[in-house]
This record gives sequence, C-alpha cells and structure tokens, in this order.
Amino acid sequence: MKYVGMCCILATCIWMGQYYSASASMRIRALEQILLLAGLIKSELAYCRTPVRELMRHIIEHGELSELPFLKQCSQMCEQGIAFPSAWSAALNKRCAAKALRREDIELLHAFGTQLGTTDLEGQLSLCGLYTRLFEERLVQAREWKRKYAKLYTSLGVLGGLLIWVLFL
Repeated sequence: MKYVGMCCILATCIWMGQYYSASASMRIRALEQILLLAGLIKSELAYCRTPVRELMRHIIEHGELSELPFLKQCSQMCEQGIAFPSAWSAALNKRCAAKALRREDIELLHAFGTQLGTTDLEGQLSLCGLYTRLFEERLVQAREWKRKYAKLYTSLGVLGGLLIWVLFL
C-alpha cells in the first residue's frame, strides 16, 4: 500500500511539472489568437467599417479564435443591448479568470476593449496597431519564458517526485 501511495505522489509531481510547462504553450496560443483578433478587428474596421457591436458577431463567425471564449459571450451581450465596453469587460471577467492568460494580459485586453469604438476610424485603426505591438511584445516574452523554463518545470516535477519517493523509502 505504501508503494501505491508513493507512485501516486510521483505521478502527481510529474503531472504538476507537465501542467506548468503546458500552461506556457496555452498562453502562447492565446496571445497568438489575440493578435489574430486585433488583425481581424483592424481589417473589419478598415475595409467594412463595421460598427463595434456587429464586429463581435462577424469575428465569432470566423471560428478561428477558440482560445478566446469571452468573445462569444461578449457578442451575445452586445446582441442583448449591453454597451460594447461593458459587455467586453463582463465577458473577460467571467471567462478569463481560469485561463492561460496572465493578469497583465487580461488587463491589457480590458484596456483594448474599453477604448475600442470610442474614437473615429483612424483612431481605432491606430489603437489596433498599438495593441498589436503590445501583444507582440508579450508574445515574444512568453516564447522566451517557455524556451527557458518549460523544460525546467518538467524536470522539477520528475525530480521532486523522485525526491519524495526516496524520502519515503
């Protein structure tokens, strides 16, 4: 029975290392989709001049943004007549709490959504460009962090589990 418990502890430590390592990949995918979102918004605004409330519905129809579940809820709230900045913030608060994005990423998304639709077309296009650059910087940082630390977390999980195994023997 002792060995079964030790195997469970070892497996849990390895799983935790894998989990933290995989969270870096999830964050990178989410940031890439945020960049895609900013590009889609910029294109819709520049070429179709779509109002912001309809913009979410058009973006959801693309179906390429599976890592950003708050968009669907934001679109639904906009269709119910809720103002876009309020819908954006409420959807972010409900859907992003347990996801791979860090608090700073979510705050940046909040700022982007609250400023979107508040200026003329040129201002909105500039805003999309600004946030694209900001999220590109975050993506570079996330990739660098993964390159440096993802293997470390996996190794620490294995070594930590083995250490506990040896201590129980």
